[in-house]
Amino acid sequence: MNYGAPQNAFQRMMAPQDWRSARLIPALRGTLPNDQPADKSAIDAGQQGYGVDTARTALLSCLHLPTRGGADMVSRLLIAKFLEAHPEFNFDLLEHIEASQVIFDARATFDEACRADEGLGDVCTLWKSRRDDIRAAVEGIPAYSAIDWTLDKFQDCLPFIDKSHLRTNPDQFLSPRFDRAKLWSRETSGTSGPPVTLFYAPDFFAGFQYFSACKVAFRAGLLTPSVLERPICCLMVLDNRYLRDRVWLDPSGYSGMTLRVVIDEGDAKAADRLLDLVIRHNPAILSLGPSTLSAVIAQLGKRARILADYLVLIISGGSNLDDTLRIIVDETTGVPVINAYGMTEIGEIASDCSLHRGLHVQEATIIAEVMDDNGRLASTGHGELVVSSIMNRAMPLLRYKTGDRVEIIDEPCRCGRSGRRINSLIGRQVRPFRFADGSFYSPTHLNVLFRRFPVREFQVTQQSIQKLVVGVEFFDGTLDRTACLRAIHLEVTASVKALIDVEVIEEQFAANSKFQRYRSEADASGIF
Repeated sequence: MNYGAPQNAFQRMMAPQDWRSARLIPALRGTLPNDQPADKSAIDAGQQGYGVDTARTALLSCLHLPTRGGADMVSRLLIAKFLEAHPEFNFDLLEHIEASQVIFDARATFDEACRADEGLGDVCTLWKSRRDDIRAAVEGIPAYSAIDWTLDKFQDCLPFIDKSHLRTNPDQFLSPRFDRAKLWSRETSGTSGPPVTLFYAPDFFAGFQYFSACKVAFRAGLLTPSVLERPICCLMVLDNRYLRDRVWLDPSGYSGMTLRVVIDEGDAKAADRLLDLVIRHNPAILSLGPSTLSAVIAQLGKRARILADYLVLIISGGSNLDDTLRIIVDETTGVPVINAYGMTEIGEIASDCSLHRGLHVQEATIIAEVMDDNGRLASTGHGELVVSSIMNRAMPLLRYKTGDRVEIIDEPCRCGRSGRRINSLIGRQVRPFRFADGSFYSPTHLNVLFRRFPVREFQVTQQSIQKLVVGVEFFDGTLDRTACLRAIHLEVTASVKALIDVEVIEEQFAANSKFQRYRSEADASGIF
């Protein structure tokens, strides 16, 4: 069915798409496991994942099925060869097939974003120029039903939203154009609150999954042929022990594979494993969070210089990368380090240029505003970052409060690009704790408390290199809180592993944007 030739990225995404195979996907659904965090004992028992011999045999057989040829057949053969050589990696064939149906729309959106001029005017101009697209995107969505589109400044009718709204009533933000059961979903990391489940239009998710690293590299002037021609484009490192090692392959053939590996930064052998992965797979890009980056660089010492023989760039994301750490890593490894800022709720928001003079806001797809302490919004200045985006047409978010405090400036950058920049970013700085035995521990591992206990909020404070204090706030109506506190103490002690004192107490936290879930009052000299 031909729906014409949409004129821009948003209009192209609004066109209906028959993106699911009517024949192959139903046969595979229910047979191939998904990427939801799995119980470790079940994985060890061989009940989940592609470690099961019969499931993996079926997977490899499906990968060799005849296709229409072209890039899809090449990609199937490449991934089959990789999986045969590296059985420790999981691959979701169903997701790959679904992504192949929308990947060229996602690629077109990526190309358009790379060409876009980011100097698009002040915030009022952006709202005015995008009125029609925004109206079309939010039509029928309950959360935006009160907007008065006759007003010149219709954005003044928009309510402010945050994670709590998405957590308690996500259906209020879902577009009626989509069947919720057919949307892709992902949870937030939990670093700024209990995890939230987000829903995505398939083409948006495909772009997020397959082109995010390339987009950051492009904006830094580092998207070279060497990056695109490598069989492994990106090695993505996470410290979430409840995920599994995975591999993705861009169905469009634009870039190579993306590997996701789970590394516990507190493990004394974490750096050795990372270095081995880089040498063995030769990725062009290494993507990881600042806390993991600082931990492995400290462990590698002089060996960090080996990374320059393989990597084109290092992308640091997930929390704020301070200049001191960036300079240390850059000088230690000889590899350019690029800071990228994004959110699971929105996608990419801003990233470095090669001069590191602030993060360039992706104004072609994002409206970024600053809210001061009095609740006033402005294009520039200091305050909480508020973002709006309709690129995820399944769940567009307008006037979304990020909880991160920023300074936005609007002045020319010496790199030659126009548009506004995030000059400073305060928030989501999660650094590893270091204990007396020299081990590191990422406190984000304790986000599992949200899943396993009736906890509304918690805060972990490293009072010294030998003591942690965990304050927890229970949901109303929680029974036998003493037993819960004991169970949480056991959970924390087992997670940390180091021989330290752990104290768990019940608390009530004030609701404000300056809340820090992870704090260290210990002497952390020598960590970074």
